[in-house]
Amino acid sequence: MNLWRRFRRLHGLDEELNEEIRSHLAMAVQDRVARGETRAEAEQNARKELGNELLIKEVTRDMWGWTAVERLGKDLRYALRQMRRSPGFSIIAVVTLALGLSATTVMFSIVNGVLLEPLKFCDPARLYLARTVAPARSNVAGDFPVNARHYYEWRTHCRSCEAVSLIQFQELTLVGAGKPVKLPALGVSSNFFKTLGVQPFLGRDFLREEDTPGHADRVILTAALWRSRFAANPRIIGRTIQLNGESHTVVGVMPADLHLPKGDEWGAFFGPTAAPMIFRPHLIGALPARPVGNLNYTSVIRLERGVSALQATAELNALLADFVGEFNLQTKITLIPLQREVTRGSRFALWLLLGTVGAVLLIVCVNVGNLMLVRTAGRYREAGVRMALGASRGQLFGLVVKEALVLVCAGGLAGISVGIRGLESLRCIGADRTAATRRSTDGLPGHDLRGAGDRIFHDRM
Repeated sequence: MNLWRRFRRLHGLDEELNEEIRSHLAMAVQDRVARGETRAEAEQNARKELGNELLIKEVTRDMWGWTAVERLGKDLRYALRQMRRSPGFSIIAVVTLALGLSATTVMFSIVNGVLLEPLKFCDPARLYLARTVAPARSNVAGDFPVNARHYYEWRTHCRSCEAVSLIQFQELTLVGAGKPVKLPALGVSSNFFKTLGVQPFLGRDFLREEDTPGHADRVILTAALWRSRFAANPRIIGRTIQLNGESHTVVGVMPADLHLPKGDEWGAFFGPTAAPMIFRPHLIGALPARPVGNLNYTSVIRLERGVSALQATAELNALLADFVGEFNLQTKITLIPLQREVTRGSRFALWLLLGTVGAVLLIVCVNVGNLMLVRTAGRYREAGVRMALGASRGQLFGLVVKEALVLVCAGGLAGISVGIRGLESLRCIGADRTAATRRSTDGLPGHDLRGAGDRIFHDRM
């Protein structure tokens, strides 16, 4: 606060300094007139005795400590005047910088959202998908879902796993909340959200007993469904809704920034490319879960801290060794990082585009630098006058840098504005395409992928 007050008092201090110099000259002139000099001689001699008035003011301002700030302000105002004097150069430089910076901003935002931070979960580096790999002799490429028995074995005995959950794509028809609509859904084990490390922002998570028979009539909604179908009613918790002709109780609403993988981002043979809108406990009886066939589920695993994927994979396969050997399956389990699976279809293309845009930005900077050099070369006379008046080479260089800084700031602000609008346009295009895809599939038969991995696996064997 004291610094701010001192800064605001600069103009007053200048007035006090001028008044003090005038008073000193007046007293000196009066003293010389009293000693017999004429007033003209007294004023001339008093000024000679005082010395360079401007130098005195500069030295005094240096003692105040605000000279650098004052000089910066003057240089910036001068740079703005120079931009107004050369509007053609200024517009070309600002537009060139804006286009380069906006393209880089948009591309980096996409790369950051898709590759660098695709999962807004707690410690996503420890999240893996467990998948079945066919033996080499089967000539079956790729990986497949897992069996329900795998989940129970791992959940009960795996020490390398902090949490093991199970999910399966479903479709549920919602009635009684506007027009009946078929919603993409996930049937999940009760610990699914705990495995991901997320919590509902309204209500609660599933309880452990709610994925057992007799307790599966609980659902959790996404924020999008809560807003579109239930008007963001905060009293939705405890309300009963109709899904597939059965009553279900809403126990929670997930936060709006929860973006789950969709479609084959969970792995092959998972389900259509549609983001889930609703979650309900998935009933899997431990006794009916056969150790062969029925490769219907995706298992999401969070590893213990300090445990590598290689160690965990070895333990997961060891836990299945007994019945794998009994039925001569010769299949293996592999762990795939969830983050890599989400970005596997776009990683190379996005990095290539970011590198290309970075090269374009470099070209833009070189071109603007060349424009600045050409413009500066035509100001030799101005530089000579400034040096004749006492300006140093460092001050001249600093003035050029400040002019460049003004151009960069103007181009940067314009680039950020264009970049924001570009990102909004991309979001609108994506939303329109998603809506068109949903409309095109509305009314078609549901995609029943249950057992798809199992059928293909055994057909190829």
